[in-house]
Amino acid sequence: MVTNQFKYAAIECDNVSKHYISERALDHLDINIKTGERLLVIGPNGSGKSTLINVIGGLIRPTKGIIRIHGVDIHKSSPEHRKTIGILTHRPFLYEDFTGRENLTFFGKLFNVPNVSYRIEEIADLFTIGHLLDRRVSLLSHGNRKRLGMARTIIHDPNVILLDEPDSGLDAHSLDELGQTLGQTLQSKTIVLTSHNVDWALPLVTDVLQLSTRQEALKTSIREYHSLHELRKS
Repeated sequence: MVTNQFKYAAIECDNVSKHYISERALDHLDINIKTGERLLVIGPNGSGKSTLINVIGGLIRPTKGIIRIHGVDIHKSSPEHRKTIGILTHRPFLYEDFTGRENLTFFGKLFNVPNVSYRIEEIADLFTIGHLLDRRVSLLSHGNRKRLGMARTIIHDPNVILLDEPDSGLDAHSLDELGQTLGQTLQSKTIVLTSHNVDWALPLVTDVLQLSTRQEALKTSIREYHSLHELRKS
């Protein structure tokens, strides 16, 4: 049974660390992300942005600490509970030999999406990918794979959406479309995204998490972020 999403924070990172043999990607991270919050994670390469997305999404286990999605430990959650999450990593998780439509149909059925054919057409309109649906993924450009990967991420209408550089490889038109989708259509969702294109991402979010290569973390509202940014410039 899926936990009431409004009873708990959408995402809780409780003393989360992720250590590799040669580095510490995350160290004693404590953050709460409220339902409906849209969080931009920024920081230099090596600060743990991608690791954070993968840890929250349950793709990798933290060395220490607990990740809770709507109050439930992600690594002890049921398959039904995990359906409340959609995740896009650097890899779009698409089958190369399938067409776009076949991929979306497969993942839609995997998540028990009702009337999956209608849902595919709905998402195709949302991301303007109708012309990609009947093409094999192996023939698509990086940017078009990313757009199809975004469609795959939200095929099951998840409450929590995790996006690792969703803007990477997109042309200006696709970038505008993605911004409109994140800012308007998905406005009620809880979103965590990373991006090096801070100017593009800032208008879409409510909060900012700044990570550093020293494993320091600072979470602020968008207003506080702008105030701090202006202070540093003066």
